[in-house]
Amino acid sequence: LRFDLASKQPTPIVSGSQSFDFTPDRTKMAYNFGPNYAISPIRPNVAPGTGRVNMADVNMTIDPVKEWKQMMRDAWLYEKNNFYDKNMLGLDWNAIGAKYSGLVSAAGDRSDVSYLLGMMIGELGTGHAYNQGGDLGQPLGNPNTGMLGVDYAVSGSNVVLKKVYRGLNFEDARRGPLGAPGVHVKDGDYLLEIDGRPVTSSVDPNSLLVGKAGKNVRIKVASSASGTDARDYVVTTIANEQQLRYGDWVESNRKRVEEMSGGKLGYVHVPNTAVEGILEFAKGYYSQSDKQGFIVDERYNGGGFIPTFFGERLLRQVVTGIQQRHAPDVLYPPQTWDGPKVMLINRYAGSGGDHFPWLFKHLGVGPLIGTRTWGGLVGISGGRGLVDGGNVTAPEFALYDVQTGEIIAENKGIDPDIVVDDTPDLVSQGRDPELEAAVKYLLDDLAKNPRKPYVKPKFLTGGGN
Repeated sequence: LRFDLASKQPTPIVSGSQSFDFTPDRTKMAYNFGPNYAISPIRPNVAPGTGRVNMADVNMTIDPVKEWKQMMRDAWLYEKNNFYDKNMLGLDWNAIGAKYSGLVSAAGDRSDVSYLLGMMIGELGTGHAYNQGGDLGQPLGNPNTGMLGVDYAVSGSNVVLKKVYRGLNFEDARRGPLGAPGVHVKDGDYLLEIDGRPVTSSVDPNSLLVGKAGKNVRIKVASSASGTDARDYVVTTIANEQQLRYGDWVESNRKRVEEMSGGKLGYVHVPNTAVEGILEFAKGYYSQSDKQGFIVDERYNGGGFIPTFFGERLLRQVVTGIQQRHAPDVLYPPQTWDGPKVMLINRYAGSGGDHFPWLFKHLGVGPLIGTRTWGGLVGISGGRGLVDGGNVTAPEFALYDVQTGEIIAENKGIDPDIVVDDTPDLVSQGRDPELEAAVKYLLDDLAKNPRKPYVKPKFLTGGGN
């Protein structure tokens, strides 16, 4: 709509041979502000909220089958217009759309439609073709159970704190409730009560924490089942232990590498190639720049951004030194990993987790150890919302090698140079065969190719005061 605010006169809009007169007092518009809706005349100085409509009694009748047909059509069209290959890899996309759309009338509920959507976009045989959410009629939320950050074990009729995840108190997401200052709880202690209610082998401790996520609870612990030295603590529970346990896994790996290598090797895990992965990489990189060799662990990498940043940083080399009269030499670029490096990969790393090891190998940073990666590197930049709140994505861009024109990793993954699998029998023994192989490789490399000392400047001697 056009309206000249200076003259306060409407300007007719002509469509074909018909002219529409938008007179301010007679023409209205519908608009929303936040969760509210309003209908207002089109004129200057209309205050927000003018003509607000009461939506309390608004109802809607939905024909599910009509919705489902629209969703199939929208999803089909979105793939057609956004898939990275305009020729749809030679597939007859019209016939594929007709086949699956024709089955919608036989769907019994939304889960059937989700299956059909997945089958249709699955015909593309390309990663990142996702079908998510929708009106599945599932219960909302969860029971809001608080967690203490522990592994439980049963001893007779008692519950034992088998392992306490103390966490990192300077990172809120990795804060362990029982690792807080003043809470003196150790592995092997007995959990006797939660908020005054007894904890026994027949009572799941989590059942006493329902509705208490993020709240203070009182626990009673003791070093023996008799409770002779029982202590009470008030602790704040957490709603999710994922980051707490992840941080413990990373730190355990770092310590294991430290011990196995006699302090010679550094370790960093990169969980994805998005913001979290960059932060984890930076924390490990700068804090271990004094190590002689380095393990970059990208197992379970969930992808994210195009990871050229990591490759560029790993290629840095010391090129300049500064000699000072009253301080140790300083090397530039500072905090540079210039020793031998390896990368750990596995089948659960994909997307950016496919590209990262490709770069590591392509740039000659070092060898890959583990198992072949997922193989999904045709990426996405969002998705298409469906009418019932669901979502589909279209693989929109493929990464390729500019020297060969070959599309990287898609449906193939990145193969390791040294194949090592973390088989269940070894993992059940508390071992990490891939990590062990990486340590052995680097120690052998350092033994065969010891680091050469940097050449320092020579100065004339004698004759001075």
